[in-house]
Amino acid sequence: MTDDHRLTMRQSQIVGIVQGSIRSEGHQLHRRVVRDVVRDTLGAIGQVLRGGQNVNFRGFGTFYVHDFRGRKGLKPTLPRKQPKFRAGRSLKATLNA
Repeated sequence: MTDDHRLTMRQSQIVGIVQGSIRSEGHQLHRRVVRDVVRDTLGAIGQVLRGGQNVNFRGFGTFYVHDFRGRKGLKPTLPRKQPKFRAGRSLKATLNA
């Protein structure tokens, strides 16, 4: 068994990082407020994607919707839409530094 949970960042960890960043600037926000902001941001991204538009964070990357065609044969599938992410230059440079 692998320790995949160590390699995956959870929403609560992102909230903690954002809250720490806000504290380092001398401001105070309750963890619940930061959690709601993170959830609302992710929800807004989902709504924009549902509307058929892409979401672009310059340098970080682009979220977009990929349309999968249905497939016939032994294991047929129905057409569906799936969110995808394309990394930007800055994110790629950070990972490869």
